[in-house]
Amino acid sequence: MSSNETIRWSLDPSDSHLALISLHGAYGVFGGVTLIVLLGIAFVGVTTILSGQFEILALALLLGLVGGPLSLLYLLPLVADSNQRPGFLGFDEHLRPLPLVVASVVSAVALIATVLVAPWLLLLFPVLYGAMFVIVGTFESSGELDPVRRVIRIDDSDLRPARELAFDDYDGFRRFKFAGMTVFRLSSEAQRLNNTHWLSVPVSVAPAVERVIEDGIAHEPTSQPTEVNRTVQATLVAFGLLLVGIAAGIVVVGRSAGQDVVVSLLLASMVGVFGFMFLYLAYDYRT
Repeated sequence: MSSNETIRWSLDPSDSHLALISLHGAYGVFGGVTLIVLLGIAFVGVTTILSGQFEILALALLLGLVGGPLSLLYLLPLVADSNQRPGFLGFDEHLRPLPLVVASVVSAVALIATVLVAPWLLLLFPVLYGAMFVIVGTFESSGELDPVRRVIRIDDSDLRPARELAFDDYDGFRRFKFAGMTVFRLSSEAQRLNNTHWLSVPVSVAPAVERVIEDGIAHEPTSQPTEVNRTVQATLVAFGLLLVGIAAGIVVVGRSAGQDVVVSLLLASMVGVFGFMFLYLAYDYRT
């Protein structure tokens, strides 16, 4: 193959066992919650029948048939017509029935056990779920490399629109291997508003991509550098510190009011995550 020939590649979660496990795990969490809800409904229905409270059972059946967005009236079109189903997290075309059922059952058991034994472990749920989502998204990558123009075009996916990166606009990069693929972190001191890009490609394509990146870095940038807006940066820092302070206040007030520490920590973590996101955006904007 000529060094100037366009290179095409494609990656998806089915190319990695880790990505497939993460994909089914991410969907399995919601399947587990659904399973718990269905079991709860069945339990209430059985106890209602045994106690002879048939009027409550009739009302529950009515609500289940036509009573809202989770009723059979609303869910039946989603089950009958695949075009009516939302993409949800995306990548649903890679799901397999048996692994999804297993993941849902495991998630349901894990959630029930966590609530009964150590409820504070629920605080780790956003971290674990986010990690699974990032792993799956990393493997959704396809596009083509143009060595002559030193440009790489990334196709659109479930997570992001199509985009084109000109390597001349970057002045540094790092690369590392992850679960059978190569990930590049491109950085640019000039492109302050969006100075970092992550690029995942198959290992077989990585050497060619690295050569073109190095060639692009040696050339002059094709776009004008962006200026740092200190007002925007200060606003990001202010919002970040405000949300972190609110999170800390939730914990303090919750403890002084005798509220369940797990509830306080859960609320604080939800607010604090956004605070740290604002602070990271301010840091990334600066660098």
